[in-house]
Amino acid sequence: MHHLQDILLFFFSAHIPQARYFDQLECTTPTKYIPRGIPEIKCFESYLSHLGVSNNDHIVLYDRSPMGLYASSRAWWLLKV
Repeated sequence: MHHLQDILLFFFSAHIPQARYFDQLECTTPTKYIPRGIPEIKCFESYLSHLGVSNNDHIVLYDRSPMGLYASSRAWWLLKV
């Protein structure tokens, strides 16, 4: 498991210009059985607004995880639910 500080260092050293780091665990409350739940809606809306995302935006999701799809596919799913 990576530490957030290491992840952010990697992101800021190699991200696409004007990209925003999306923390998919923001606004979630992990439990013993569901470590990555669905975020609380008001908190999630506030977080997206803080990132500069609005309902009128088109979003491009990409990730550089070892398999290249886990984080981006979860981010897509969170934006759809």
